[in-house]
Amino acid sequence: LVRNLDLEKGVAVLLPHLEDYYTQTRSVTEIEILERETSFHGVQTGRVRVTTQMTSFVRKRFYSEAALDERLLDLPDVSYPTQALWFSVKEVAQSSQALSPADLPAAMHALEHTLIGLLPVFVLCERADVGGVSYPFYPAVGEPLIFIYDGYPGGVGYTRAGASRFPEWLGAARDLLRDCTCKEGCPRCVLSPKCGNGNQILDKKAALTLAEALLKRLEPDPTFTLQA
Repeated sequence: LVRNLDLEKGVAVLLPHLEDYYTQTRSVTEIEILERETSFHGVQTGRVRVTTQMTSFVRKRFYSEAALDERLLDLPDVSYPTQALWFSVKEVAQSSQALSPADLPAAMHALEHTLIGLLPVFVLCERADVGGVSYPFYPAVGEPLIFIYDGYPGGVGYTRAGASRFPEWLGAARDLLRDCTCKEGCPRCVLSPKCGNGNQILDKKAALTLAEALLKRLEPDPTFTLQA
């Protein structure tokens, strides 16, 4: 248990913890585009500023995962520049008859999780090395964008390497969403252990529809650019 937290010195004083619960944070992350660099297979890469605010924590029972309560936090934002990739889904969302506007936020969020979980298959990294944010409406461009970013100040190059293999990466995400035997999503396909909102607003079926639509737009022309 945290007895004292000194943010100025960066020191936390802890006590032994023998309770039958653990804690999980809730957070809100915002992305600001600083510089566009290169486009790979319709995916833009560049430099961004990531700002995360830890808003609360939830106490959960071990094994059962039952939520006991949620407690608010009053902590300063954590902000740093890093590398990222992002792409718009505006055109494919509008052209897909099977994906309604109401389904888009949950589809984007679930697809973002699936892509992050599969990145270590294509890039030498761990799942925890990258983060993501989905915007059903990103104010700076007025379109729905999915961001995946390096989770380290300055960036490491994970997302740039992933962007260069985006068709394979997206295809693997489509296959996993299609072939996973769960009904509504599980840790293998769309659930993330580090999701800031506790894996809320996720739709596995809609994410599959979105992934298939994105792949279909890439097939006729591998250099097709999704506006972002």
